Amino acid sequence: MSYTHGGPYICPCFSCFDRRSVPITTTTSAWIADFAPLSNPPTPRSNQAQNSHHWKVLVTLVVVIGVGVLASSASPAFPKLCCSPTSPTPTPAPDLVQEPLQRTPAKAESTPTFAFEVKPYGVLGTGQSSVGSHPPGMGTAILDPAGLQFIRGGSTNGAGGASGAIYKALDIQEFPQKVQESITAETQATRAQYQTCDVIHVAAPDLTDVPNQADALNKLTLAYWHVFQVFAVSPDSELRLLPISGGIFSGRYASDMPSLTRQAMKSGYSRLSVEEKHELASRRIELCIWGTEEFQSYVHSMV
Repeated sequence: MSYTHGGPYICPCFSCFDRRSVPITTTTSAWIADFAPLSNPPTPRSNQAQNSHHWKVLVTLVVVIGVGVLASSASPAFPKLCCSPTSPTPTPAPDLVQEPLQRTPAKAESTPTFAFEVKPYGVLGTGQSSVGSHPPGMGTAILDPAGLQFIRGGSTNGAGGASGAIYKALDIQEFPQKVQESITAETQATRAQYQTCDVIHVAAPDLTDVPNQADALNKLTLAYWHVFQVFAVSPDSELRLLPISGGIFSGRYASDMPSLTRQAMKSGYSRLSVEEKHELASRRIELCIWGTEEFQSYVHSMV
């Protein structure tokens, strides 16, 4: 095998040059002969000193390369030598710190306030003042504070007070079967349809034997709560109330009825669900007071 050498001979140590003339064509064996042991006969273009120098350089290169290879395989500080292309090692992405999700607090659902009007006429639209009064019609429900004993008996015969006036005006002689089945205890209420208008019957609590005002207020609260619940699910748009137990059932609390009525109506309303309160907010509620003097007492108590 031969190769063409087109310039001056360069020593492998890169520090000295053989400035002799070099043949244009040099055999590989002749080039290797420059690094042959000292026992070999010197070539025409080298002597023993030059051979010794080249031999030392070759040994030094072998030792340096060997130490480098061993060091690179033992320590990651030295890069490994590789002749084949490799894919770059992907740099791991830094951990992303996820910010906590900021939730916008939901707006609390607004609760309608309880609103009603005190009117100077009875539930039938009659009274000492006729201002703004009119008989109830379709779409209007009136309250009947009935006595439990009459509902249980099924007949309206003998009823007096506001209930007696309602039964007479609407020609109610007997309670419908639905009313008798739905109302079995005081404060319970139900609605019944009649020819002129709807009536919400409630078993008015008898306060005659109630020992204290707190118990009286609790009974009235339950009664108004049940009335409002019935009205909320009815198709009527207007409710005409009158003071429950405000007549012969008031007992010793007759003078306290305006204040008790106001507190009981508000407490009963507060027990309604949000949906029921929204239903009542879109409807009209009136507290009807028949007598003029009594009307003034209720107006002052509602302020």
